[in-house]
Amino acid sequence: MQAFRIIEQDGRYIWTVNPATMKTSGFGFSPITFATKEAAEADLDIYLKSQHDGEGRTIRTQTQLASLLKVAAEACPECDGFSLPTPQRQEADANGCNWHVAADTDGISGCISCMEHAITALQAAYNISEEM
Repeated sequence: MQAFRIIEQDGRYIWTVNPATMKTSGFGFSPITFATKEAAEADLDIYLKSQHDGEGRTIRTQTQLASLLKVAAEACPECDGFSLPTPQRQEADANGCNWHVAADTDGISGCISCMEHAITALQAAYNISEEM
């Protein structure tokens, strides 16, 4: 049984992990798509080396989450030309997520709306580590 796979979907790539063969407590798939197979493989490598919080989320650094948000934005035409805000740590919300993205400018609101699904998926999968 294969431990993980990289799958192409509509010209972008995701990774999946077979939970029966891996000792992880987080999601068994990438919550966002990647432009290249190599980018998906690199993120999978980080995922496999990451700690898990025991509540179903994988722990990522603020920099890693900012990078994943940038990758997700690349798939959103509304985000072209915008720099996304850095995810900010917070007390865990009712769903257990300890970070959020705040869009302070009107111009970026269209980008954030386009990325709403990706942001929600990333928040369900990852929490920010205590090291900022």
